Amino acid sequence: MKSNKNTILLSVMLTIALWLSACSTPTVSKDDSENISDDLLYKLIAYSIFSFEMDAIDQNFAGKPIGEVDFKFDGPYGGTVKVTGSTSKAEDVNITTESLVYMLDNVKQISTTTDKQYICNVTFNGTLKAKGSYNESYVAMSYSSTNLTVKGNITDGSSTREIDESGSVNISVSNSKVTAEVFGHTVIW
Repeated sequence: MKSNKNTILLSVMLTIALWLSACSTPTVSKDDSENISDDLLYKLIAYSIFSFEMDAIDQNFAGKPIGEVDFKFDGPYGGTVKVTGSTSKAEDVNITTESLVYMLDNVKQISTTTDKQYICNVTFNGTLKAKGSYNESYVAMSYSSTNLTVKGNITDGSSTREIDESGSVNISVSNSKVTAEVFGHTVIW
């Protein structure tokens, strides 16, 4: 029975990795390529938040049974994470659900756009909630925080834009569409 649970969890984690990788990096418009606009900055921060969860799952959840979650681990690029909550799978409709809370302490995340033009190098502090459901063809996830702090920078090879902000973050991912409100700025792609 335990082996079956591990197999199910591994398939769940692979599914998450697949749908998160299907969420393309933000589209860069002509105006964004000339400098790092507010729109691009907040898109890349939102992308880095769900990239963090993908990295965390790939490195820490694979091979663990679904159910209650309560453990600590090192962040993908540094810092510490305490995660609590639960994951479950409805076999009859092949849908996995998760309700997780990540407590982030100096968690570094490095994200790069598909074309490798922009690099987002940030550190997260605060609490991030991840909730939703998904399978191979369906995704409905949300990420939220009332107290997230993001510090770091975005570079495009020739310019750098610093970020040091805190506050509310709400991100909704539905299949390949992302809508995010990051520190009062709304971005969609």
